[in-house]
Amino acid sequence: MLARGAHGTAGGSMSARVPFGVLAVLLLVACGTDEGEAREACMDVERALAARCDMPFDESLAEEECRDVVDIRDREELYEECIPAIEALPCGEGPVPESCLGQLLVE
Repeated sequence: MLARGAHGTAGGSMSARVPFGVLAVLLLVACGTDEGEAREACMDVERALAARCDMPFDESLAEEECRDVVDIRDREELYEECIPAIEALPCGEGPVPESCLGQLLVE
């Protein structure tokens, strides 16, 4: 959902630059209660993915990509383990950090 392809150029969209495997496994289907907080967490993941490749953050694209996120599985784990692990990944495909699996829940 959030990432559709391999890396693109600096002028390309973020979803063209973000490896599909990293964000696809962050998502689970569920009903949530605090959608605003969940969408902001999704935006933070998008920011981390852009930062790891020194790419500009496209806020309007990230908002579109995060529109269906309704909840977070474990907020503490997302911010203390998952996002730092994403930022530490080399630019390009890499293993998905365990702390990221199923973190962002969609409706």
